[in-house]
Amino acid sequence: MHHRRLFQNIKNHSKVTPLRSLFLIGFLFAMNVSLTAYVNSNFLGSYVPEKFVGLVYAFGSILALFGLLWMPQILRKFGNYKMTLFSMILTALSLLIFSVTKTPWLIVLAFILYFGFGTIIYFGLDEFLEANSKKASMGKTRGLYMTALSLGWMISPFLSGVIVDTFGFQLVYLSACASILSAMIGVIYWFRNYRDPVYPKKVPLYEIFTKMFNRVNLYRVYRVNLLLRFFFSWSVIYIPIYLHQHIGFDWTTLGIMFTIMLLPFLLFELPLGKLEDTKYGEKEIMSLGIIVMTVSVLTIALVQSHNVILWTAILFLTRTGAAMVEISVETYFFKKVDAKEADLISFFRNASPLAFISAPLLVSALLLIMPIQYTFFMLSIILITGLNFSTKLVDTK
Repeated sequence: MHHRRLFQNIKNHSKVTPLRSLFLIGFLFAMNVSLTAYVNSNFLGSYVPEKFVGLVYAFGSILALFGLLWMPQILRKFGNYKMTLFSMILTALSLLIFSVTKTPWLIVLAFILYFGFGTIIYFGLDEFLEANSKKASMGKTRGLYMTALSLGWMISPFLSGVIVDTFGFQLVYLSACASILSAMIGVIYWFRNYRDPVYPKKVPLYEIFTKMFNRVNLYRVYRVNLLLRFFFSWSVIYIPIYLHQHIGFDWTTLGIMFTIMLLPFLLFELPLGKLEDTKYGEKEIMSLGIIVMTVSVLTIALVQSHNVILWTAILFLTRTGAAMVEISVETYFFKKVDAKEADLISFFRNASPLAFISAPLLVSALLLIMPIQYTFFMLSIILITGLNFSTKLVDTK
């Protein structure tokens, strides 16, 4: 009992609030994801044929999708703290399996768990953040949180590239395991006494969809979010394959390129979030971001150069557009919902697993009839449709 009182006294006298602690936890979680994100497809390609790599992602996304659909019931029974902690433990175990075994079926199974529960962790951190945020400063709070995530994403690709070239894939996954365990310690320290809001009872999917559709602006921003996640899933799986196996960049070079590519999330999301709180509406920034994404993705399909600087610039522009869309989508949605609306938040977060199911299936079909670089032309056509939803939004100001 004495050590518990001491633990609580240290916590009470710390200047780090639960909200601020989420920036650190989010950073550590993002490091775990980013260390592996751009090597996963090539790692899986060592154990399954390239054309089936996307299907492994799809199965992990199906797991995440079912978890999110059942989330209100899970939260009512176990609470967000236990749910998040359990998901982190399974994620750490999966990463450990990657680093100690070369058995194909076990690696595929571990990846499905890793990928599926990563999405659920993201949802759990969302719940903590929403419960500790004020609506008036949501853009700034989301901007700070997304900046913390972006910092974790930005510093990891270079490290993973060097590690893979020098030591192989296993050490990357051990490093990611250490990162998620550090995030788990933060959750235990700051949120073990977390008081859950009153969550809604589980409702049928069609009722959630109807609720979202009837709130027409939430539906529109959800559709933009779905397109953004579609872009992320397409890019995370197939850009590393294309640049490494077809253009011929080594992992150290790719690590540097991907690190620079991710700078827009670190540089732009916080100031854009503040601007959306005070000066500009979300839909203008969102729409401009969609245009930047579309044009830069189209460029991927057209460029055949081996020039590192040119490719880095193209990748940087893709993420500049994505950063503009992401902070606008996040700010808009969470200004419109409360932490107790877990059904809407879980439905919003199912955009990522839906994208990771549909994008690999679509690309797998396209690869039967066209080279991989021309699939990005198809992606640009899909992305531009987002303007149909973003331009019709009613700003929150």
